[in-house]
Amino acid sequence: MSDLTLSDSESEIREARKRDSTIVLAVNCEVQYDGRANSDLGGGDRLLVLKPDGTVLVHGPEKSKPRNWMTPGASYTFGLEGDELAIHAEQSSSEGVEELDIWVADVYDIITERLLDDREKSLAGTEADLKSRLVDNPELIEEGFRVESTEWETGAGPVDIFGYDSDGNAVLAELKRRQIDPEAVHQLRRYLEVGFEDDFVESEVRGIVVAPSISEQAMDLVEEYGFVFVEEDPRRKVSSETTSLSEF
Repeated sequence: MSDLTLSDSESEIREARKRDSTIVLAVNCEVQYDGRANSDLGGGDRLLVLKPDGTVLVHGPEKSKPRNWMTPGASYTFGLEGDELAIHAEQSSSEGVEELDIWVADVYDIITERLLDDREKSLAGTEADLKSRLVDNPELIEEGFRVESTEWETGAGPVDIFGYDSDGNAVLAELKRRQIDPEAVHQLRRYLEVGFEDDFVESEVRGIVVAPSISEQAMDLVEEYGFVFVEEDPRRKVSSETTSLSEF
């Protein structure tokens, strides 16, 4: 990685902006932010990203979250000031004007490219995917299950799926896209405890948790409360097994 002169870097940034290009610079810089709070970031090696929509990101060499940033809609100017390349970004918010100043001492590398991306992001394996699959295929919860409603309101909040089992018992099913933890089991228990069972005095009200996996501590609670755990991964297209308490 060879150093670029600040003058050449400024010229390349200027030409890239005319093309509405995204600009990525590996630099050594200092950063100061004034706005909702004030912060100073001393000199260090960082990755700067300048986007055509006004987004400005200052990344450190570690972690995914930027050290400083400006959101879309910001405007930025740049130019040589003495022996540094100064980048000034600002934007207005409900709390006033936010300002981000970056003083670049060295530019190690620079990439500029006009990027085109008009595709919408399609999420797979979400909790909504799991819910939709179970509504369309209620037998994945258990044989004979009948879905009555989704987001059924209880005294402690909405439960993901409400329905009846083959014996006519009311069933609350709580869904998670990742591993079930103890809090999810406690949450289902609260749905049952806060006045819900009073509506079904003539029948048993059962609880089922559905997820790709379950922690050992959560499984202990499932057994203690008399619930059932059903293993189902939102990314999987085939059905999975229903695990009853008698199998443990």
